[in-house]
Amino acid sequence: MLGFHVTIVPAPDLAASRAFYTALTGTDPVVTNDEYVGFQIENMHLGLDPHGTPSPKGITPYWSTENITNLLRVLADNGGTVLTTPFDVGGGRLIARVSDPAGNVIGITEDPEPPPA
Repeated sequence: MLGFHVTIVPAPDLAASRAFYTALTGTDPVVTNDEYVGFQIENMHLGLDPHGTPSPKGITPYWSTENITNLLRVLADNGGTVLTTPFDVGGGRLIARVSDPAGNVIGITEDPEPPPA
C-alpha cells in the first residue's frame, strides 16, 4: 500500500524523546543507538533523529487512542507538555495537543468508535 509509512522526528535529547515515544506508542524501539532510535508500529516506522531541528510550524501528526485523558497523563509523566486539554470537534471525536521533550507538537485523538484498520 502506498502512503506515509516513515515519520522522522527531530530529537536533540534522544534519551528524553525515547522515553516519550515509548510511552506514546506503547512499544520498545527496534533500533537504538547514539545516532538514531526507531520504532516499528504495524506498517509505520517512527524515527528519532538527534541531528534534526524541532519546529513548531508545519503539519501536526495525530495519534489515535482509546483513552485520551489517560494517554495525556502518561505523556506528561514522560516529558511531554499538554498544550490543549481534550475538546470535542464534532461527532464525539476528542482532540488534544501535546509537545514532546524537543517541542514537536503531536495531536492526540479519541474517536467514539475505533478508527478503521
